[in-house]
Amino acid sequence: MNPRLTRRMVGALRARLPDAGLRAVHDPRRQGQVKWPLECLLSTLLVGMAAGCRSLAETERLSEQFSPATNRALGLRGRLPDTTARDLLERLSPDDIRACNHRVIRKAHRRKSLQRDPALPIGAVAIDGKVTALPASHDSCAQRQEKPSGGMQGLLRTQTCCLISHIGAPCLDAVPIPAATNEMGNFPAVVDALVGTYGNLGLFSLVIGDAGACSKDNASHIRSRSLDYMLRINANQPTLLEEARRFFQSPAAPQSFSVEGPPRTNSRVVYTIQTTEEMAAFHGWDHLQTVVRIRRTVTSPKGSVIQQGERFWVSSLPESALSPAQWAALARLYWGVENRCHNTFDVAFHEDDRPWIKTEPVATLVLLLLRRIAYNILSLFRARTLRSDDCRNIAWEHLLCLFSFALISATYEHLRGLRRRSPQQSLLV
Repeated sequence: MNPRLTRRMVGALRARLPDAGLRAVHDPRRQGQVKWPLECLLSTLLVGMAAGCRSLAETERLSEQFSPATNRALGLRGRLPDTTARDLLERLSPDDIRACNHRVIRKAHRRKSLQRDPALPIGAVAIDGKVTALPASHDSCAQRQEKPSGGMQGLLRTQTCCLISHIGAPCLDAVPIPAATNEMGNFPAVVDALVGTYGNLGLFSLVIGDAGACSKDNASHIRSRSLDYMLRINANQPTLLEEARRFFQSPAAPQSFSVEGPPRTNSRVVYTIQTTEEMAAFHGWDHLQTVVRIRRTVTSPKGSVIQQGERFWVSSLPESALSPAQWAALARLYWGVENRCHNTFDVAFHEDDRPWIKTEPVATLVLLLLRRIAYNILSLFRARTLRSDDCRNIAWEHLLCLFSFALISATYEHLRGLRRRSPQQSLLV
């Protein structure tokens, strides 16, 4: 492995782990019996996640292989027993770990690492739900449900907040959905959490949600927080949907614009966009200004249609706030919360198949939140630190493997002279 890349990877972890402020997490253990400092233990878990570990046992094995230079640079202590880690994880507060992720994002903003896509004039955050099935339930975060095949299971549900307008698509938050409510009912609390945490940073002014969160009450709540919305409508909003279909099929329908989608190897994607303000304030939606219709057509190299469909969106933004291409870009980028966040958690980190702890939902939630911190550190490293386009497009699984190898193979010579990032870290000599 390139020694320079090894240095940059270990250096990135050395620089970014202190951003999480792990020392601020409340330690529930009796201090007289603590052998592993809390910050060191949580750092080891985050490093294990960054290296692609799929369980506490794998983290124990990998941490035993960390080179002495890695341990010294990152303030680690070598092998972390999986039982020690599990005992602590079962007692930690998820809110404390969420606060760590908030600090990572705020520090990234302060050092200007959060760069908005130049093609978009506004910052946008996408909110979408994610569910992991567990063999146990919990009133605060894992809803009890009967399995189709018989028996019971717990559904650990969170709502992911992804900053889709910015390079790297960082995860701003993952808000647990209490067992007594659902994605629709918890949506206002998610918006309030975002505003309370990041409202003074100016990262976003637009909230985008799927049909599962689309309601007049939720739209009104977004506007009450001085934000705009862009929400997809389907059969959940039948009156809005039918009127939108009727209008766009009528002779008064506005002109359509076509935009080429991202290049593909074996197909071509074209988006056809129509926008109108004729439905402003329709059906009691006083804040509604623009309705958007986007048709997506996928064709083969020979021109035959492979797939075709349409979606409708409602927004409090005026029609002139965005060009047709930008309306289409936001609708396409919304799925970044699925394709870039959720897909990475499930495919690269194996979150659904290997959640590390299954029988204690609160501990599973703590690990899920730690995984978001690891994702943010790696995502910003991939998008901002790696300079070539090939490196920035590196597959996540390959990136995790490279981090694993770097942690094992790093020598004192590789890491000599790394810049000091916090008072607690000592320079390598």
